[in-house]
Amino acid sequence: MIGLRNRLGILSETFSYLPFQDRIKAARRFVEEICNYAQMHSAEIIQAAADADRQSIVGREIGLRGRAVKSAEQVEILLTELTTEKNPYTGQMMRRRLDVRKPEMMYQYISFESSETTVAPRAYLVPALRFAQDRLEAHGITFSRLEQAATIRGEQFRIESSTQAEREYEGHRERALTGKWEPAELNVPAGTLVVPVDQPLGRLVVMLLEPRSQDCLAAWGLMEDVLAQQPPLYPVLRTSEAVPAIR
Repeated sequence: MIGLRNRLGILSETFSYLPFQDRIKAARRFVEEICNYAQMHSAEIIQAAADADRQSIVGREIGLRGRAVKSAEQVEILLTELTTEKNPYTGQMMRRRLDVRKPEMMYQYISFESSETTVAPRAYLVPALRFAQDRLEAHGITFSRLEQAATIRGEQFRIESSTQAEREYEGHRERALTGKWEPAELNVPAGTLVVPVDQPLGRLVVMLLEPRSQDCLAAWGLMEDVLAQQPPLYPVLRTSEAVPAIR
């Protein structure tokens, strides 16, 4: 989520079938080059992050789900050949890269585009639940509380389906919600968390609280008890109106 925090993120990977010592060398050289680049372009990087922090996303279209994009043209990709040998430490069979380079022309998928979007609201209204507050605080997201109950014009998300992935990923089964936002007069109780989107971490706010986001609280299984208690409505509300007295 580094990109959602308006910072540059670097993915460092090495080829699985290289010997371990070669992977260490490749990773070290890659990190050295990244550090060299960052040093030479430090002013640009700092300015880009500062500009992103100041930019409000309220009212703008924000991607919630993505898909890989196929390159317009084929490019040359270096392939190799593998051999199988016994690991000298574990005794298990492993694959190792041979010193063979086989250039092949093919399409590549190295960028992404939004497959589903939403328009960022002014604020989200989150029930005063411990797990929600803990996650917001852990990410450094700014929020306040309603001082007293209020009626606010906004939207509530009516759930049409709720499914879990068959396979676990990182210790949980992803939950996917479908449905639609509906306009409503929202009766919001005192103590509700008011999370403004107009803050440096606005994109992260949207990704955590939108029900259709691939990384929302519900997707990571943090809303199981809440969703079981109040179907078919998603517990987080949103509004593009000004929110009354908060503390």
